[in-house]
Amino acid sequence: MKDYLYIDTTPCNEKCTQVNDPDYSAKARAEGKRMIAQIDKHYPLPENASMGYTRIKSESHDFGAYYQIQIIFDDECELSTNWAFSIEGDSLGVLEYWDEETKLDYCPPTNPEELRFALV
Repeated sequence: MKDYLYIDTTPCNEKCTQVNDPDYSAKARAEGKRMIAQIDKHYPLPENASMGYTRIKSESHDFGAYYQIQIIFDDECELSTNWAFSIEGDSLGVLEYWDEETKLDYCPPTNPEELRFALV
């Protein structure tokens, strides 16, 4: 059966955009894309897993929307479930900081309207 977990759009020990920041939505989604790229690099879905993917999910709260990474998996498939919980618990210890490739692939915006992210 389809189930899901949530994690932040940035590594736990890195700065992230705040809900009240100008252009929060674009910045948070860009951070989420970077985070998914880092997850995909270190936590590929096992070959025989029945289902598993990540996506950026918008959630509502009193101040508007905020974004998280949603990890979708099949809770009836051990490979899929283990994959999801490995990401959530960062069993490899690779989601505390941006890794060097992800850090280098990020091009800081020159103005608020110009967010450029090159993902490998």
